Amino acid sequence: MRKIVLLFFLVFSVNLDAEEKNIVIINFEGNSKVDADAIAMNISSKENAKFSEEVVSQDVKNIYNMGYFESVRAEFEEVDDGVILSFVLKEKPFVRTFEVQGNDAITIEKINESIKVKQHSFLDEVALKESTEAILSQYADEGYFIAEIKNEFVDMGNNEITVRFKIDEGEKVKVKKIYFPVIEDSVADEIKSIMGTKEANYFSWLTGKSKYKREELFTDISRVESYFMDRGYVNVKVEKPIVTISEDRRWIYISIFVERGDQFKIGKIDIAGDLIFNKDDMMKDLKSRENEYFNRSIISEDINNLTELYGKLGYANANINPLTRVDPDEKSVDLTLKIRKNKLAYIDKINITGNTKTRDKVVRRELKIQEGELYNIDRIKFSRERIYARGFFEEVDFSTKPGSEPSLVNLDVRVKEGNTGTLTAGFGFSSIDQFIFTTQMSFGNFLGYGQKFSINAELGSRRQVLNASFFEPYFMDSDWSFGSDMYITERTYLFRVKRTGGNLRWGYLVGDYTRLFVQYKYEDTEVKDTGATDTRLFTSGVTSSLTFSLSRDTRDHPFDTSKGSVLTGSVEVASRFLGGDFDFAKFDVSFSKFFPLFAKTVLMFKAQGGYGRTMGDDRLPFSERYLLGGPNDVRGYNYWSVGPLEPIIAINNDPASPTIDKPVGGNKMTVFNAEYLFNIFKPAGIKGVLFFDAGNAYNEEESFFKSPLRMGWGFGIRWFTPVAPFRFEWGFPIHRMSGERASVFEFSIGTLF
Repeated sequence: MRKIVLLFFLVFSVNLDAEEKNIVIINFEGNSKVDADAIAMNISSKENAKFSEEVVSQDVKNIYNMGYFESVRAEFEEVDDGVILSFVLKEKPFVRTFEVQGNDAITIEKINESIKVKQHSFLDEVALKESTEAILSQYADEGYFIAEIKNEFVDMGNNEITVRFKIDEGEKVKVKKIYFPVIEDSVADEIKSIMGTKEANYFSWLTGKSKYKREELFTDISRVESYFMDRGYVNVKVEKPIVTISEDRRWIYISIFVERGDQFKIGKIDIAGDLIFNKDDMMKDLKSRENEYFNRSIISEDINNLTELYGKLGYANANINPLTRVDPDEKSVDLTLKIRKNKLAYIDKINITGNTKTRDKVVRRELKIQEGELYNIDRIKFSRERIYARGFFEEVDFSTKPGSEPSLVNLDVRVKEGNTGTLTAGFGFSSIDQFIFTTQMSFGNFLGYGQKFSINAELGSRRQVLNASFFEPYFMDSDWSFGSDMYITERTYLFRVKRTGGNLRWGYLVGDYTRLFVQYKYEDTEVKDTGATDTRLFTSGVTSSLTFSLSRDTRDHPFDTSKGSVLTGSVEVASRFLGGDFDFAKFDVSFSKFFPLFAKTVLMFKAQGGYGRTMGDDRLPFSERYLLGGPNDVRGYNYWSVGPLEPIIAINNDPASPTIDKPVGGNKMTVFNAEYLFNIFKPAGIKGVLFFDAGNAYNEEESFFKSPLRMGWGFGIRWFTPVAPFRFEWGFPIHRMSGERASVFEFSIGTLF
């Protein structure tokens, strides 16, 4: 840091008669940015007044105390008619701006809050020192105890500088050990499991939990207090943690002293006040129980449940006050929940914030409560679920505040928009398609209107896809929806199949979750290189069909689902009367159910079935048959390998070639899936999955389940990126047959359910 030496001195002539003379002129030399008139206002010496060494000495101090100068010097010169007094000044550097370098762990916005050095002003050494210390304190709070800051001054010319805070963050200090003196080891271990601050272990580099963070530690103190309050220790005291750092400043040791006191049970429980429900029913719904240990969390849950109960009838401001009477001798606490319902509340205004891209109407049309209606907590919670389920927002929060009158409340809807528009391109490797180039442009919330629009292309050794899709969930702001797809695909797995076509579909919203759809599809299919002995299976031609379907979707999120269900059923009818080459009907049904479990894990089940038949004696065309195996139905088996086998000529167009059995799909199928999802690294959206699949396809001569179900199990990783969910799965067949692989690795994009 620069050291500034201040000089105050007066240069006097040997002539002592100067004290008897008047000051004829006062000069200021060396000031370029500070106006002379501003300096003159801080001195007592005046022109035409008597010269005084004592007064001039004080003037020097006053000028320096202005804070603009590194040094101030007074000189005088005797002339015939008096004394010329000059103040020789050296201005401090002028701070044009400041900058921060080397910060990764703390954002520039947060660091700027600690910088007291002002831009476009003279350098303040005290403010510079305080700024440096404040930034270092921020780093210490985040666990960077060996961080260093070097102040640099970049000369910008004309005595102007840029103040640079050059930061060397160093390594973040990790927590080596957390001690709970006088607490049993088993209890201490249980407490540590609920704390956000963790001791270092072999996995710390991945989770980052062992890094010291002051704010997290103080939150942990509340967690420790709650732990004991939930076990009857109503007088527990948790002291401020003692934090020590090792000599090499790499490790933190934390000691937390807890005074538990006596353990109390709940004595009598009562509900009093404004009772608008049957008291006995309300008492039965309480989770707090007499003669059980006092539990603050359960009492808070009872209060919340009662608050919601009253909120269902419009009492938005109902107040439930827990009254306690402690009996230290009996070690019991009598609890009374005193209810004050207050007045019925109506919705005054609904304010939507945070939607910088999404139009207000996209949010408002999902609301199930409107301005002017009676407050209803169930409708508010349901509205939040509907908005979040659209998949546009990372966060959706509802809150209330007083309205323009005592009987009115404002409903604030705050959303945080997610990334719903992507443009991607790249090379990859798929277990199905081998090397593949893909590019995609998609908008899940096109132009902020809630529409979905995407164009994607994939070029692989076994698959080429070009697809454009559009969907408007509320066509012309009505309950009707409209969608369309256009596509060209060519796949070469067992045989070469090329499809060119598109569809138009209309839907109508029935209730809150259900849509009815009707779709028209026109598709030209070309099947080549089959070598089939039964040519009825591999007929090329045009499919012109109408599909009538129903979909009921109660999921809380379209991708990262934790609860809800999806039920779909459809009937597709293709006919020559519609301008196609095929006559067939297909019936499909699918049901998925999601169960939230402990630790934010999710159990999912799915069952689906399909049946197709032609109008005459022809077999269902290959392009419409059910081909199973692979990442979307029965994992652990190669793509399209599950189902009935039929003889195919080994060498195409060579009748003398021997035949081999190949799967050709069935006209009916059934599939069952089960998955268990759990978090691996939540901040990055990485989850683990365990799965079990079972299914099979059957030909025209077989009934359902005539052949045993093919089963597989396995594990995998789901990575929920802003672009799309990526799946990496290892499947293992159960009761593997001859020629089947012991395991199959699958990489795909999208979700199974």
